[in-house]
Amino acid sequence: TYDLSDPPRLGWIGSPATEHYLRSIADALLGVHRRTGARLTVISSGHRSLGALDVMVDRVRWTRSGAEWILARWDIGIMPLAEGLYERGKAGYKLLQYGAAGVPTVGSPVGVNMEILSAMGAPMPRNNGDWLECLLDLFTVGAARRQDIGRRGRHVVEEGFSYRAWAEAWRKAVLHRSSSEGSSVA
Repeated sequence: TYDLSDPPRLGWIGSPATEHYLRSIADALLGVHRRTGARLTVISSGHRSLGALDVMVDRVRWTRSGAEWILARWDIGIMPLAEGLYERGKAGYKLLQYGAAGVPTVGSPVGVNMEILSAMGAPMPRNNGDWLECLLDLFTVGAARRQDIGRRGRHVVEEGFSYRAWAEAWRKAVLHRSSSEGSSVA
């Protein structure tokens, strides 16, 4: 269902090394928490404090079997990133996970994120003010709009990024490599 949880539930999945991106939008997240009571589920193997965000964070230790069902319970998945070379190279994976789960998504327009978020019809905030506005907007627009974004995200992942979508290209690459390796002369 795309009806809001009570309290509303934001979610983020990642590693301890990337949790600091959550702090970069702390003002926005705390503003959303104050106005709506929203909670932030952080799926990670980390356990360090997130500073001021600790008042709204529920930590869940990442496990292979547990992450999928938790993701599907979120109202909105978030992917904040800074603008930098490292971030441009790492972008995209969280968005694809959220999209595969049909979760409405908000992310920073960094690297390939811009293309993925645009295809999903998802918001792309650039600063704390934008993040606050985008998240509050998704909480107030209604279940139908969140459902549209979630389903569109799922469709984008299925059609452009799934194993099924890339199966033929993968087969061609593997078969081409195998046949060229078999024909080489020693």
